[in-house]
Amino acid sequence: MNRAEESAGLTHRDVIFRGTHAESRGRTELSLNCLSRSGCIPLLSGVMLPDGIIGIRDHNQTTAKRLPEPGQLNTFRVIRMSNTSRRIRQNGLLATLMAVAVATIAGCGSQAYEQRLAETAKYFAYRQQVDSALQRNAWQDFGIQMRLPNGFQEIPGPVEEDEHDARQPDFLSQPLPGLIGAWQTEVYVEIPDRESPSMPAWIFLCTNHERFLNQQSDPTATPALLIEDLSNVLAAELRYEPDTALNRWTYEETRAPIGTPYVPRKTYEWILLDDERTIGSERVRMQFRLIRYYVNQIQFCLLTVAPHEEILDRNDWRKLYGAVDLMMENLVVSGDPPRQQKSGPAPSGGGF
Repeated sequence: MNRAEESAGLTHRDVIFRGTHAESRGRTELSLNCLSRSGCIPLLSGVMLPDGIIGIRDHNQTTAKRLPEPGQLNTFRVIRMSNTSRRIRQNGLLATLMAVAVATIAGCGSQAYEQRLAETAKYFAYRQQVDSALQRNAWQDFGIQMRLPNGFQEIPGPVEEDEHDARQPDFLSQPLPGLIGAWQTEVYVEIPDRESPSMPAWIFLCTNHERFLNQQSDPTATPALLIEDLSNVLAAELRYEPDTALNRWTYEETRAPIGTPYVPRKTYEWILLDDERTIGSERVRMQFRLIRYYVNQIQFCLLTVAPHEEILDRNDWRKLYGAVDLMMENLVVSGDPPRQQKSGPAPSGGGF
């Protein structure tokens, strides 16, 4: 008798079946292990006689399960199983054991199994939601990985040191401190008698990474004051009282994601500001959403600028802010301050 164990990886959803089988004197024997992440591991074994009678035993139960071939319900009987492993030439018993194994799973931890399947379905629905709202390739720089909302195009930064930075918004008189990235898109607005139905919207990214790098040559660089400096610029530009100990701005706290965490949880804060700005050649009421997020010593600030919600198309309003929320959920920020490179150019942002 030639003993040759075979292993087959057959799947039913997220369950793996692994079997060994053998044939001796016209009698086919097979054992089948069902490996499930839920911890429910049915172990089945079976035998097929020359007359076609099949016996199945579930080793997790006190009584044997019996399953005849079609048309032989009256001639079925239970066969005692053997642990011998030999080569098999017939596949009928393997298929039968597979069917019984699937039926066994339904009765062994079925509630936990169905819950796991439901969570799997929710996970893939979440991934589909993310992929439909955000760009496929993440923007990366300074240990940041950020998937921008669909439709946003990156504004290139300066190449030369003294070159004008086109990323800085021309509707503000002061530059945004710590700016390392800017993106622009078009959104629809509902303004009576306006010729064009669309207007630009922006996302600006400000961090204290460059201040850490500048500390070596500029002792006055203050990475810990990035958010304070940014809020002071916005307060002066948008005619708000500065955010001070005597006049704290009221930020909303967001803990994301809500429910089952398919991505690492994070907590960030945001505040809405608004003011009329000159966009192109017209005065438009704009809405500024400032998001601040701390990771160890790193200060991450995201500023979205869009037409005010009272004039912004409702579909675009939901798409824009919903996508920004998903972007923040899937954001990755390293908490390690950057180090000055000894040689070569400084890292630059961009997709991959």
